[in-house]
This record gives sequence, structure tokens and C-alpha cells, in this order.
Amino acid sequence: MKVNAVMLEKINRITAWITAILVLVYMITGFGMVGMWGMGKLLGMARSSYWHSNVYLAYLLIITLAIHGGICLYRTLKRNRVI
Repeated sequence: MKVNAVMLEKINRITAWITAILVLVYMITGFGMVGMWGMGKLLGMARSSYWHSNVYLAYLLIITLAIHGGICLYRTLKRNRVI
């Protein structure tokens, strides 16, 4: 399967949205762990700790951020005729 510019743009947008959602969830669970801004009451400290530590949100975040960043870097280098 050949990846064209339209498919690359769709993958880039999907990974950008997934990354944004994961950052938001990671921040909410982090604040829930320490009880800041009422997030401990919203989720509970035990549930926040579980989601923040055991669900591997950081790994998912790193993967989606790497894909999104790689596509953006590739398109920028291609646009500026570096590659």
C-alpha cells in the first residue's frame, strides 16, 4: 500500500488529536494523584494513580507524539526541499 499526501495528512491529524487527548488525560490523572484543583474528588486518588501509572498512558503518548512529530518534520523538510 502506497502512502500518498492525503493519507499522510489524515494520519497526522488523527495522531495530533490522540496526542492532545492523551496529554489532557495524563494531566488530569496526575492532578488527581496529588489532589490538586479538585481532581482527586473527581476521579479518586487510587483510580487516578492506576490510570496514570499502570495503563501506560506515557507510552501511548510517546508513540503518538513520535508519529505526529515525524510526519510534521518530514513534511517541513519536503516543503523546504531539504529531502
